[in-house]
Amino acid sequence: MPIKEDVPKLNQLILKLRYVFIPILITIILSILILTSLHWYLDYELDVVNISTDAMYWILIAVVLIIWALFMRKRINLLITGKWNDRGLLHFLAAGALFVPLLIAQNYLVERTANLYEVESLNEIEQIRDGDYIQVQDFKINRNATACYYNVHTMGRNNEDVSLNAHYVIPIESQHTNYQFWIAKRLATKHGTREYKNNQEYLWRKFQKEKEIEIAKFNPHEFKYLKVVLPSDTRVIFQSAISYSPVYNNVKQKFQIFLEPVNDDFSKRYQGEQKWFFITLIGSQLVLFIIFLFLRIDLGRLEKYRKNISTPEDEELKEFLTFIIPNKGHYITSSMIILNLLVFIAMVSSGVSIMNPLTKDLMQFGALRYQEVMAGEYWRILTAGFIHIGIIHLIMNLFSLIITGSIVEAVIGRWRFLLLYLVTLIGGNINSLYWSHTGASAGASGAVFGLMGWMISQIILNKKDEGDGSRLAYIIIVLVFGGVTLVVGLFNNSNNAAHLGGMAVGILMGLGFAFYDWLFPKKEEVRKE
Repeated sequence: MPIKEDVPKLNQLILKLRYVFIPILITIILSILILTSLHWYLDYELDVVNISTDAMYWILIAVVLIIWALFMRKRINLLITGKWNDRGLLHFLAAGALFVPLLIAQNYLVERTANLYEVESLNEIEQIRDGDYIQVQDFKINRNATACYYNVHTMGRNNEDVSLNAHYVIPIESQHTNYQFWIAKRLATKHGTREYKNNQEYLWRKFQKEKEIEIAKFNPHEFKYLKVVLPSDTRVIFQSAISYSPVYNNVKQKFQIFLEPVNDDFSKRYQGEQKWFFITLIGSQLVLFIIFLFLRIDLGRLEKYRKNISTPEDEELKEFLTFIIPNKGHYITSSMIILNLLVFIAMVSSGVSIMNPLTKDLMQFGALRYQEVMAGEYWRILTAGFIHIGIIHLIMNLFSLIITGSIVEAVIGRWRFLLLYLVTLIGGNINSLYWSHTGASAGASGAVFGLMGWMISQIILNKKDEGDGSRLAYIIIVLVFGGVTLVVGLFNNSNNAAHLGGMAVGILMGLGFAFYDWLFPKKEEVRKE
């Protein structure tokens, strides 16, 4: 039965509760219960998965996006949000209302299931889990075997800061000689990106000297507990630090337990997560409910929803999801996206950090570095373009590739696009090697800038857009994506040499394609003349 256009406020409220608020509330509560129970059963009962805290964060983001797309998106689209009809903020709030309490619930689960071992010696412990606490009366550390792994990574929304990190590990003496237990301590100092680039060697020498003094004064016996470090990027780095210890040859691989000294009260370890879980869950639902009170149901959309008729938003989502499937007009672009994703999944599955991969891990998968290339490993000039330094780097490059690739490939065709992509990628990496002889680099940005270079060539040739707005689109993309990236690269560790090299090659190839077409015009073009 059709819904009347003139619906009283009470009936509007009932419709909003029935079709929007209550279904979203049920979806959020059931999702939290099911996913947290699944995490507990697989990880703590069966012990078949051992997901790092860093990977868990991104897994939850992916799961929330899937739940939003399948169960929440259509419900929110039933609402009228104002004269601009923009529901983006509502979608973001609804997804956040699931993600935040879900994340807190996982942290609560880790702390709630932790055990406390009160022992005289670590030798008494037969079995221990990640996140457990130990209160040990007596243990001795071997300071002469202290080791450290140094690394650096950018921080902040726009990579405006640089963090220098020292990950120290100190073996605990035991009756065995395999050095199973290690005290772990991370020390860090933050600097502005420009300050770091201008005084890199001095700041590193100063940092190392200060932290060596600090770790020499560090006394783990002053702390109440030793907490087993959870699976994370940090634990991977602690594992790498062991290789620099004098006792490394006596270490039994993959059996180390890293202990971080803490003073937090064990009995209160999960109270913070418990409190914030209910605050975020109830608070977010209250915010959504208040917002929904001031909005109206779009009766036309509701009628289509009840009859299961697709809306324009549904078609847009389907288009976006099917874009990664190679098809006419974006065959190579989609293939490159899939290839980059598969390489990144392979890296993470092998234990590489999802956020801050170590240089040695990047090099194992084919990253670019001057010393290796000069030693004959020329293949790195190509393979580095399919490796990314963390998930943020991957997302940014793939997003840029979707924008540029979908436009360029549709114009020049798949084979020219493939040639343009690979040659500009190689050209950008060669330019990077010429300008920098230190550090490892990776990423598809050289090829992305090569596509922008092709767009610049079309602007130079004064190609008309024939009413489709393509010329204006080229200018906007080059200025917004290319210009902003290059400017930001002046203040952080972005590889502008690869960007500019790829762009220069892209311009030359664009001009070269045009010259070839002028020399050998297609039959259709000859007939027109």
